[in-house]
Amino acid sequence: MNFYLPIESETWKIKAINNEWSSISYQFGWTRYKTEANGYSSVFGLGIGFLNGSLKDEIYHKKNDLKGLDFNVKLGIGMAPMSDKLIVSVHFLCGLDLKIIEGEIKTETHKYTTGAIYVDAVIGGDVVVGYHVFDTIGVIGGIDITTNAYGIGTYYNDPDQPSKTNKLSYLFTGVNITPHIGLFFVF
Repeated sequence: MNFYLPIESETWKIKAINNEWSSISYQFGWTRYKTEANGYSSVFGLGIGFLNGSLKDEIYHKKNDLKGLDFNVKLGIGMAPMSDKLIVSVHFLCGLDLKIIEGEIKTETHKYTTGAIYVDAVIGGDVVVGYHVFDTIGVIGGIDITTNAYGIGTYYNDPDQPSKTNKLSYLFTGVNITPHIGLFFVF
């Protein structure tokens, strides 16, 4: 069981215009780490959290604060050169994120509801360190560093007017840094 603090950045392409997105999330996740005697290690994780970010909206030339939910899954394989009382492992990761976010842009004459629903594929790696406090319980911490390999979704400026819904996409953009800390249970 982990608490994650993902710090992410992306460059969204909306209407052929690049828009800078950055966010921070507060997530809880369940992750299964497995280490073998020969040094092989694997990881599988699921997470859910609250997302708070800022989009530099080049369409309206305004800063757009968006909030919402983030759901993710990650898979990885790697090695654990140390896996006794102290565990150290390194993994190659790939994963999927689904984000649902919404906010408002205020102009002098209007107030626009904005938001996005998108999914992205991430690739990267992690370093994990764990320590057995007791035979079946320990503390664990680590950091995931990934990039957004591909993302696709929709961005809307006013959900009451579907014609203002635009496709958003990106390819190999941004760096995501995700420190995490938690407890582990040995089975």
